[in-house]
Amino acid sequence: MLSMDFKEVSNFNSLVHKDIVTYL
Repeated sequence: MLSMDFKEVSNFNSLVHKDIVTYL
């Protein structure tokens, strides 16, 4: 299991979401 703090997870999720939106 990866241990990341909430800030890292939130940042990662927003990057992924941004990439998905750009892809679509």
